[in-house]
Amino acid sequence: MRKPSRIFVVPWNDDAAKSLAAVQALYPSYETVIVKKRALRESPFIEQVRMLRRLRGKAVVFVFRSLNDFNALHLLPWIGLLHRCSITVLVDNAGNKKVYGPWSWLRLAPVTVLAAISDVFVLLFSFIRLKIVLRRRFSPPRSAATVATAPLIYLFPHPMLRSSVGGAMSHVRGFLLGLKQCGIHGRVFTARALPQDFFPEQCISLSSWPSLFWEAAAIAYNWRFVRAVRKSLGNQSPVALYHRHSRFAVSGAVLSLKLRVPFILEYNGSEVWVSENWDPARFRTWLKLCEDCCLKCAALIVVVSEPLRKELVNRGIPEHRILVNPNAVDPTAFHPGKGGGEVRTELGIAAEDVVVCFVGTFSYWHGISVLQEAMRRLLEKTVDHASHPSLRFLLIGDGPLRAEVALHLEPWVKSGQVIFTGLIAHDAVARHMDAADIFVSPHTPMQDGSQFFGSPTKVFEYMAMAKPVIASRLGQMGEIFVHGDTGWLVTPGSVDELVAAVLYLAGRPEVRASLGKRAREAVLAQHTWKQNAEAVWDHLAILGWVDHRNPAVRSAAEESREVAKSVR
Repeated sequence: MRKPSRIFVVPWNDDAAKSLAAVQALYPSYETVIVKKRALRESPFIEQVRMLRRLRGKAVVFVFRSLNDFNALHLLPWIGLLHRCSITVLVDNAGNKKVYGPWSWLRLAPVTVLAAISDVFVLLFSFIRLKIVLRRRFSPPRSAATVATAPLIYLFPHPMLRSSVGGAMSHVRGFLLGLKQCGIHGRVFTARALPQDFFPEQCISLSSWPSLFWEAAAIAYNWRFVRAVRKSLGNQSPVALYHRHSRFAVSGAVLSLKLRVPFILEYNGSEVWVSENWDPARFRTWLKLCEDCCLKCAALIVVVSEPLRKELVNRGIPEHRILVNPNAVDPTAFHPGKGGGEVRTELGIAAEDVVVCFVGTFSYWHGISVLQEAMRRLLEKTVDHASHPSLRFLLIGDGPLRAEVALHLEPWVKSGQVIFTGLIAHDAVARHMDAADIFVSPHTPMQDGSQFFGSPTKVFEYMAMAKPVIASRLGQMGEIFVHGDTGWLVTPGSVDELVAAVLYLAGRPEVRASLGKRAREAVLAQHTWKQNAEAVWDHLAILGWVDHRNPAVRSAAEESREVAKSVR
């Protein structure tokens, strides 16, 4: 019988090259074939089965950044029932490895059955509980406490979100900083350590009880989280609860009913919509139940953009319970002079080079394909042309499309004209950004035709660095920037306009300086985290849910006027 000769590699770490290298080191005598993660993950279930049935060989190897970060370790070993390879292998970037074959299933069967029974119980119990919550009449209580004597409770009940960097973490840290600057007391309850040291923090771990589906584990975590928070608070009455919306997270809504305190929901978009368009999830009935419960129980829903406000109004949420509050920046962390010169030296960037910088997630609606093509044209156009400035591209971040961009621009990556930093610590981001001369934010319209509803945190951080920003004339960015004054706007999806804008600004340092100066003035006047946090409390006071107007805290309007004067 002929020995199976193929290894199929699924790069769940979003780095095909690194995954291939790792697998070839483990199985040097076998042919390796890449299976695209996106196709396997986003296809309908029947198509997923067909794809797996076509795999015949020695092994299917899934490569992760870390096995500890993967959410379906009880389910994935059983994928061997679908593909036609001898074994299923799970490995990570650190070299950890788990091997599963037919001999493993007998050992795994008892815990798998237990996990399946647990998931069924969780789903049935949660369905009933959430239906009861939805039938209750909405009546947010007026807080009996004041901001001077009681804390705001910040909730982060998201055990499946493990990254410590990115826009979400920037918002978490920024809003907590804003509360601290407003003189508001706080306590934090979270599923994992957060990048903040402003308030006391208590981590509530995910249960060790087995679960077959990560979605069921996330739903079950709500009830564990609620019990732990209530026990920790004891008789203490918080002034309000604040909860960042995420899939299957309904703890804030349930706690508000039990504690009888106002519930503030930070709503950055519908998780039901996300699951249908970007990031598939099972059990959408429960996903919608969790989202509907949060929206119904919230005394105040804070959205980052006008399209999100309109969406909620169309879903029946009264307008007076919605606050449009765009993202913001900490100007003490993001400002010129953070050490950019040292970074340029470390990266081998010459003084005369013009550095174009992108910060963020390499994902589908961030305009990555547009940026990729624009970089290729610019690098081809400027090579050996004395009339064009020497361009370097600094790309900070990670995501599912990063490896694809690196492969497409491989000659320039090898020459050092394109530099990928990968994920870097939050306190190192501003230092790298200070090395840039131009920032780009080439977002593209939503593929389903819906309005762009984002409020990219990085845009405000760009502006605070006092460097020019080239952004798509899309959604909120078309409102934040005044073309030619505080930023440079281009048509969303237009590679030609992006290329022309980079060349124009690269050759005009005086224009760059003017745009950067005006951008920082604008963001300091309107978009700091202190102003963001105070807007939330002012709106709660207007609604009558809290009664706290702290005389020690200056109004955001007053501070804005003073900041605007100081930067002129």
